[in-house]
Amino acid sequence: MARLEKHAGVAAGTGWTAWLDTPEEIVGIESYAGMDARYYQPTLAEFRRSLGAESQELECAFSHNELGERCPTLVLARRT
Repeated sequence: MARLEKHAGVAAGTGWTAWLDTPEEIVGIESYAGMDARYYQPTLAEFRRSLGAESQELECAFSHNELGERCPTLVLARRT
C-alpha cells in the first residue's frame, strides 16, 4: 500500500475557507439544506433503455473537451 505524505490532500478548513470567498456559490449550496430530492445520472445504456418504443435515437455525439465522453448529446425523434 502506498504511503501518503503527511501533508497530502486538502485540509477541510481550507476547503471551507475557499467557499467563503464565493458567497454566490454558498447561497446555491445552502439552498439544498434539508432537501429530500435525489439526483440520478443514468449510464448511456440505462438512458437508452428508458426511451421506450415511442422514441428513436437518431444520433449520439460526444464532445472532444475534457470529460466530454461523460456528457453525450443525443438527438431523438418521435416514432410515428
